Amino acid sequence: GETGTVKRVVAHLIRDILKVENFIEINCSQYSDELFVGELFGHTDNAFTGAKKEKKGLLELADGGVIFLDEIHSLSSKSQKTLLKAIEEKEFYPVGSNRKVKSDFRVMSATCEDIHSMIELGTFRKDLYARISTFQISLSPLRERREDIELLFHYFISKQPFRILINDLALECLHNYSWPQNTREIQDLVENWVVHGHRLITPDVLPSRIKNNIFESKGLVTDEHLDLVEEMGLKEFLVVFKKELIQGMTKRHNGTVR
Repeated sequence: GETGTVKRVVAHLIRDILKVENFIEINCSQYSDELFVGELFGHTDNAFTGAKKEKKGLLELADGGVIFLDEIHSLSSKSQKTLLKAIEEKEFYPVGSNRKVKSDFRVMSATCEDIHSMIELGTFRKDLYARISTFQISLSPLRERREDIELLFHYFISKQPFRILINDLALECLHNYSWPQNTREIQDLVENWVVHGHRLITPDVLPSRIKNNIFESKGLVTDEHLDLVEEMGLKEFLVVFKKELIQGMTKRHNGTVR
């Protein structure tokens, strides 16, 4: 499913339906190859720099249960190969150990990318896909199920500290908008209303992209970026954007600035 189509929520619903007590979750986009192996298989004391004590791997912890691999498309080819071997054999060695660990786990995964296109491009392993695609759930984007839009607004509004009303004209705008970020965008909008103390929602309160029914741009610059430029001014926006970009990349590469 696309970004914001609540894939993680569905995964947890499946856990509840199957009454899985042992449910392990990992976001694959957070790890480099080395860290992913350490998280997946575990490691011994001092197995590598920063490994100050022995740690059980997520696959070992998932024994008898389910491991949920969110954003699985973000794994490198090397990590995909490592994961495939573990799924096929159900046994592995923790980093720095000669002790083989066996684990009977099931795998659930999620992606916002077109895996079939990635397979054609060679960025996702066909054999790994064959292993994880036994049963698939395709989550439709919000623009294809507009009957859910009003229900989602009622749900997120019900969780807020005060009552919020949406008039008919604003509701019509919300129904006509494409919601490129899906459910996540509705949640963010409601939280924005709360922050600004809006209790009656009229078209004047809505962002311009929603009032004008502006669809998602295919370029790098989104309508959200344009809104921020209008609010902050271009110079200040570029300063903040550059800072957040550097911080984000540094975090992605575990503090390695280079």
